[in-house]
Amino acid sequence: VYHPFRFKNYTCDLDGKEQLVYPVCKPGQEPEFPSSEGLTGKELLISLCNLAKVIDSYENKTPKEQLILKWCMENMHPYRVDFIYSELSQDFDINSVLADIVERDGIFEIERFMKDLGSLYNAVRFYVALEGLIYSDDEIAYNLYAEGRYFESYNYFESYKHSAPEIPDDVMEGIESSSKNIVEQMQRVNEYIENLDSNKKMTKQEKFKAIIQKSKKLKEETHRIKVNLIFTIIRMTIMTNCARSL
Repeated sequence: VYHPFRFKNYTCDLDGKEQLVYPVCKPGQEPEFPSSEGLTGKELLISLCNLAKVIDSYENKTPKEQLILKWCMENMHPYRVDFIYSELSQDFDINSVLADIVERDGIFEIERFMKDLGSLYNAVRFYVALEGLIYSDDEIAYNLYAEGRYFESYNYFESYKHSAPEIPDDVMEGIESSSKNIVEQMQRVNEYIENLDSNKKMTKQEKFKAIIQKSKKLKEETHRIKVNLIFTIIRMTIMTNCARSL
């Protein structure tokens, strides 16, 4: 269980080539402890993703450092949470050397925060794209890959954007729909594609939709099992990244 707290103020400065964030822990600027009615884990995740989206936008004019510090002051300190919380809980005196120790232990690098934020943001977007595919919505997956201002999303689905027309039902004629026949189904699909006129023009969206249609001709239950397995892996990745970021 995490024990969130937040500093009322931070400063940001260069230390050599590293841009460091320094929390302020001084009389009149004591750390705050949010009530139990603060952000839930889900709300915290959404808040971090919204922060990443704003930072990554080319339309954003606010420096990323300013946005990160604002998020920390409004939500919680992002690193060494339990360790610093224990320092603040054990006979802490804001007028003692303990305050200086807390300030030192709370220092973190902007580069590290950006790296962790980018990993979390990409994992969540990939999770949402996979969830869309489960419910026959391929738009998010099709548009997933993009080069943002700071973050480059996963290009996992880009390899599927190639010429693949809609597969007629008669191509699968005579093959029983079962997991045992998936290889034969895929072989017939590939043979059909190879025999088509290679000069036929298709838009990228049509090509991608054709791939999705092809996959739906495979055993539905087998498809769901595979996607749900990836779904679980991504969920674990998100939880791991949340733990590391907090």
